[in-house]
Amino acid sequence: MNKYAAYIFLLLAGCSPATSRMDRIPSPKGDMIVTAVPNDSKADPTKYRCLQLVLMDHTGNTLSTIQTGASDGQKWAVGWMKTGSIVVLQSSDIGTQAYAVESNGFTQVMLNPEIEARATELKRSKYE
Repeated sequence: MNKYAAYIFLLLAGCSPATSRMDRIPSPKGDMIVTAVPNDSKADPTKYRCLQLVLMDHTGNTLSTIQTGASDGQKWAVGWMKTGSIVVLQSSDIGTQAYAVESNGFTQVMLNPEIEARATELKRSKYE
């Protein structure tokens, strides 16, 4: 019986969030990738487990990272606008945020109805 318990433990440990691959979301042009990762640093307790957006080039080299303030423990979704270079984050705790990718970095942009609609679409496709 111990053999089975060990097997089940290894199976469950391999499926834990800490070992799962984060989604790498390519930009509409395919030249950039964005991913959302929880901040594991305990240096600032107010930012621990808050999502960071990581911008990478098409080969996976990190270009920029931004702390969003969205909690990993809440429902959230991230993706690109269908055209252009704007990344949209929708989180149940902080609402919608959008960032233009400029000079290989993030710049927060004002929300508009098109961005809000995309945020709703992203969250719906992830959770419904």
